[in-house]
Amino acid sequence: MKNANRGISHEEYLIEQLKDPEYAAAYLSELFKDSDDGAQERILVGLHRMAKAHGISNITGRLGLSPAALFRALSPNGNPRMGTLLGVLREMGLSLKAVPQKVPRQRRLKRAV
Repeated sequence: MKNANRGISHEEYLIEQLKDPEYAAAYLSELFKDSDDGAQERILVGLHRMAKAHGISNITGRLGLSPAALFRALSPNGNPRMGTLLGVLREMGLSLKAVPQKVPRQRRLKRAV
């Protein structure tokens, strides 16, 4: 779908927006909120978009990876190593952050027993 005002696709527009670290962090945080069957695929596709925004060759050069290796790792069926994932995030100026899930009070009480 082309953006009529700019003549660019939604994908191109999104990749341009992902150059902003605040936008990228919010985008990735939203992707990590899902835990359904397609969540891993969506996260990897999102990370691939983010890598494109920051320049695949820039990231792979600093990490010592080939572009093909990064494409495979961040493909919808990819399974990147933790070191690759953390390195890609670092090169984009991001990091992972764990936060507690919001669990209903009754469920929390059962765990404590």
